[in-house]
Amino acid sequence: MSRRMIVLAAALAVSSASAAEKGTPLYVTGDVGLTSVVGKKTFGNGRGPTTPLMQNQNWSGFENKTLLMAFDTRKVAGWSIEKAVMHIYLAKGDLYGIGLCTVLGDWTEGGALNWVRREGCPSWDFARTPAPGADIPPDYYWAFPGSRFHSVCFSHPAARYSHAGPRQIRREKTADGRFLHLSFPVDGKLVESLPADLATGLVLTDDKGQVRESYSLIGAARPYRYNAAEDAWMFTKDVQDGHLRPWLEVWGAPTD
Repeated sequence: MSRRMIVLAAALAVSSASAAEKGTPLYVTGDVGLTSVVGKKTFGNGRGPTTPLMQNQNWSGFENKTLLMAFDTRKVAGWSIEKAVMHIYLAKGDLYGIGLCTVLGDWTEGGALNWVRREGCPSWDFARTPAPGADIPPDYYWAFPGSRFHSVCFSHPAARYSHAGPRQIRREKTADGRFLHLSFPVDGKLVESLPADLATGLVLTDDKGQVRESYSLIGAARPYRYNAAEDAWMFTKDVQDGHLRPWLEVWGAPTD
């Protein structure tokens, strides 16, 4: 075999191996930004092309800006997930740690755009936000009267959680060099819960809250003050460029 043929065969083998390594893509079908920041707990962002991510855990309280996502998981119904990787794209900033948690309450994306209060749309306080001053139907709450978003995810004993620390997050620039692509491992059990109807979605969080708290102990020990200018901003499924939308990549096989 000639040298040229050997090189060509090797290139084809590498290409085939790379293709075989790619997982099954699962795309986001609905997403909405939710926040526990005081004064904005009834606001949502279900149609914005970007949404902020932030967690502040310190002496003054607990504040969160998250992204709730639903996925099309029909391709992997009945699968045992051996490996899962989440892909997200940041328009601004970076994330030190990232969390994903299953959500156990019913919800739909709604049409709230860029952090407004809109009747029937999800917010931190309501699965379907009522009009101001209106009576609140029981099914508008996330779980029960007085429940909040955390009641059906972080605070629920049946919720599953997956964390990726700094060493587990892969960072690379997009092809045009403008934005940051983050990919990180996800516990396959979270993915399996979606087609099995054990969860209605996954909520993504910035997991740097306790690190921010520790910063307040350095030097003069000044309490941490939230600064919205420091929020990371993530592209959602509503961004025009489809290459910047969040998605899951999974590997596995049917168990049936």
